[in-house]
Amino acid sequence: MKWYAFDFIEPSIEKTRKLLFPIKIKEWLKLGFVSLFSAPFRGSGPNINIPSGLNKDNKITGEVVGNISGIVKTKIHLIAFFASFLLIFALIMNFITSVFSFILIESLVKKKTEIKKGFKRNTHYGFSFFLFRLAIGLFSLVIIALIFIPVILGFIKYGVGYLDTTSLFLIIPSILLFFLFIILLSIFLLMVTDFVLPCMYFNKMLIKPSLGRVFSKIKKNISEILIYILAKIVLGIAAVSIWIFMFIVYLIPVGILAVPTAILYILMLKILAWNVFLVVVGIIIAIITLLFAIYIFHVITLPLHVFFRYWSLIAYSNLEKKKFI
Repeated sequence: MKWYAFDFIEPSIEKTRKLLFPIKIKEWLKLGFVSLFSAPFRGSGPNINIPSGLNKDNKITGEVVGNISGIVKTKIHLIAFFASFLLIFALIMNFITSVFSFILIESLVKKKTEIKKGFKRNTHYGFSFFLFRLAIGLFSLVIIALIFIPVILGFIKYGVGYLDTTSLFLIIPSILLFFLFIILLSIFLLMVTDFVLPCMYFNKMLIKPSLGRVFSKIKKNISEILIYILAKIVLGIAAVSIWIFMFIVYLIPVGILAVPTAILYILMLKILAWNVFLVVVGIIIAIITLLFAIYIFHVITLPLHVFFRYWSLIAYSNLEKKKFI
């Protein structure tokens, strides 16, 4: 049986309307939080001046060498610490977003958002997806490195002088291959997000058997999948236009509140001679406020996110020829 992705627009709108309207603030806030976290993050250090330490022969003394060595070691330790922190943070967020991807599906299917219980129910699916995302990330890095090996070797051997007219003809194929890889990877990940994750949830399967099941069905529905990708692009453009309009409207009240508050705070800091404690507190408050503003805007635009997830779930049901939703 043939299916047509554009036909799923009306039922997706209807399901979105029934789920979100009339508005229940608590449910919107919970579902907005789940939706936000289910979506599959140059600076330089301070200048160090060493006014003394050179002898009359302009030779660096042992004391200066020791100081420089200590500074370098300190910077390396700081870099290693922050790199480790960011890596751990990225892994934790990767796992959380992997689990929340299934909580979102569950919330739309059951028409009820349960974050704590939903996390427990979907941890094993999320962990399987988490490992898959790590593997895809490492695979992508290897492929990109292989694509740019000629460029890397050229820079190692010739330095910046490698960028002459002749070498550009060697770099262009790498760039074209890179963009081709990104396009193919994006299509693959679209299939995973829109079809493999629902397959895992509805059929109680982990990522590996779900990949085999879904892509075997995709091979039999190539024309429908191509139309689905086209529809996704068209709807995505329309959604981005709506999103931009809503964002501009959202900035008006946010700016009315934020700009005068920021100006008053800066004036207060000037009066208090830029008290370090208040500066740090202000930065922390600004970051928290920004994150809260992002979350609220995501809640406001929740119908867009819910529509697209319903649309993909209906498409998956048609791919499987079963009524899951």
